[in-house]
Amino acid sequence: MTSSSRHKSAVWLSGPNIAAAEIAASIGYTAVVLDIEHGSFDLGTLERFIPVLKGLGLEVLAKVLAPECGPT
Repeated sequence: MTSSSRHKSAVWLSGPNIAAAEIAASIGYTAVVLDIEHGSFDLGTLERFIPVLKGLGLEVLAKVLAPECGPT
C-alpha cells in the first residue's frame, strides 16, 4: 500500500452543492461527508447527488440523525 492510497481527506457538505464537490475533487479530496442531520438534503436530492459524487471519484459518507429513545 502506498502512502497516497492510505491518505484520505474529506470535505464536509451540508447541501447538494455540485460546484463545491467538483472543486473538492479537483484539488485532491478523496471523500465527502454529507451532513444529512443538519443539512438541506431530502431523499430525492440524495438520489441525484450521490451518483454525481461517485462519478467525481469521491467516497461518500453520511452523518445521519442519531436514534432517539422514545417513551417506554
